[in-house]
Amino acid sequence: MQKVETVCLTDDSEFNLGEFCATGNNGPNGLAWGLFALTFVLALAYVVWNAGLRQGKTGSSIGKAIMKFKIVSQATEQPIGFGLSIARELIYLVAYFVCGIVWLVAVLFPLWDPLRQTLVDKVIKTVALPL
Repeated sequence: MQKVETVCLTDDSEFNLGEFCATGNNGPNGLAWGLFALTFVLALAYVVWNAGLRQGKTGSSIGKAIMKFKIVSQATEQPIGFGLSIARELIYLVAYFVCGIVWLVAVLFPLWDPLRQTLVDKVIKTVALPL
């Protein structure tokens, strides 16, 4: 037999809303986990499409297109393709999780760099050009 727990709170604020009680099984149900998984998969698909396919093919993600610039190869001035575009984003992600300071320096680097490249752009050999 499953134990069901009831938790009650009494509002004693200026709003005087009374007592609230919740009875539950201490966690999300299967539908909630299913919706979470679906949302996660959709979000991941969007990121792969926007940062990988779209940016790799055209040079611009949706945000970069709005800001009117594109990421291209430093040597050819052509879009970098899906693989390098995803690698570029993954390097930013790893830098952020390993050390936020490294990520901050990497993204602020264009402020003093003559080519206005981030540290990741220097590693991948890409530049940002206006559309």
